[in-house]
Amino acid sequence: MCDDGVTVSTISAGLVNSGAGRLSPAAHSHPGSLLRPADIARTVDFIIDSPANVCLTEIVLRPATRHT
Repeated sequence: MCDDGVTVSTISAGLVNSGAGRLSPAAHSHPGSLLRPADIARTVDFIIDSPANVCLTEIVLRPATRHT
């Protein structure tokens, strides 16, 4: 659909610190290992702000093992 000016993107995210993600065993043992809802929102902004000649079809997000 990109050739028709429509971008369809899939965001495959790891556990997010909201909803069911908070109930996961990982959330209880390593609460800092979950993605933040803001991480997902920034990714959506990145897709929306991408140049017209770029077709972002899939983005995979996972928590980094390093923390900044």
